[in-house]
Amino acid sequence: MRQKRDGKKEEIAKLKENLSAIKAKLSQAGAGNPMAIHEQIERLEWFQQTESLSAKEEKEFSKKIKDLRKQLPEAKEFQGLLMELAETRKALGKLIDEEKALHEKVVEHSRKADHLHKDLLQDSRKIGDVQKSISTAMTLLKEKETDAGEKHGQLVKAVGERKLHEMEQRQRHQAEETRHLQAQQNKIVEKAKKIYGRFKSGEKISTDELLVLSESGLL
Repeated sequence: MRQKRDGKKEEIAKLKENLSAIKAKLSQAGAGNPMAIHEQIERLEWFQQTESLSAKEEKEFSKKIKDLRKQLPEAKEFQGLLMELAETRKALGKLIDEEKALHEKVVEHSRKADHLHKDLLQDSRKIGDVQKSISTAMTLLKEKETDAGEKHGQLVKAVGERKLHEMEQRQRHQAEETRHLQAQQNKIVEKAKKIYGRFKSGEKISTDELLVLSESGLL
């Protein structure tokens, strides 16, 4: 977007240079309307042909017609410059409008980018909170495993080997389920991060993916 806007600015600068050059030529060119000069020549020639003129008057008319014919090339050049000036001004006005529209789009995109950046910071904090919860759960699990090891001897004396074996099996089963649930939660969080990134970029997501975001706590 900025590259397009910079391109328009370069075109505007070139057209402004062209305008200055045309104005300089206009200041040096002779003014006059070619059509008006042609009409004036035709009137003088018609009058010269239809009226009885003295030799002096005939000479004066011929001189006026000759002078007017000399003005024609300069007048045509002047008219051409005027047309070029009008077309250049029109093109310049169009480019200025386009550059203004691009500038407004750049500003709008910048505002959206700032807003998205703030959202991403908030999302990062949410993900950080989820990761802290996971870390806390893992710490508690390790502490429980340590306590279980320390109390192993006491349990052997209290309930006997057979019952202790049964209890240990139940504990191992519970620990395995906890690890399994933890692993699933980790997968959900990782998956949710990717889905959320797509969601924030404006991409459509499925109902199942919305459910994943909900389960992860990001929505």
